Amino acid sequence: MKSHERLKMTMDQLKISQEILSSDSGVSQPTIHRMIKGTQNLNFKVLNVLRNKYKVDLNIFFEQK
Repeated sequence: MKSHERLKMTMDQLKISQEILSSDSGVSQPTIHRMIKGTQNLNFKVLNVLRNKYKVDLNIFFEQK
């Protein structure tokens, strides 16, 4: 599973809308949408909010080898 798919799955599980994540992280809603679609990489602001506010383990976003 790719990082953008994991982002979508995580947001669905935690019931976080694009607008809420956008507001919490300080990035635009279209940027969040592009991250979910996989046309833009996840950025540190979004990852930081997921880790600190929503207590998400960030290791799920990185490929395990």
